[in-house]
Amino acid sequence: MPTAVLRDKKSKSYWLTKRVPARYREIVGRNEVWRSLKTEDKRIATIRCVNLSLELETEMAEEIRARRAGLPDPVTEDLPLTALSLLLPRMSRRTFK
Repeated sequence: MPTAVLRDKKSKSYWLTKRVPARYREIVGRNEVWRSLKTEDKRIATIRCVNLSLELETEMAEEIRARRAGLPDPVTEDLPLTALSLLLPRMSRRTFK
């Protein structure tokens, strides 16, 4: 369960701290994620914590699905490099010149 914690007592801002599930650790590259909740109010921080946690879970799940399906990365939308993608620019130059 994600929790809202005070990370910096000087700024009194709340942060989300969430353990990354084992199935997503390869993608995220760490065991725990910290995100600012951008509030000093404990009640607002609790609500934002839940919402942000769900967003992070969704992003990680979409990345896993995209990798399994061989689709472009949903975050950067980079297309996978294939032999055909290397040939297409050459073919189009010959065709239209």
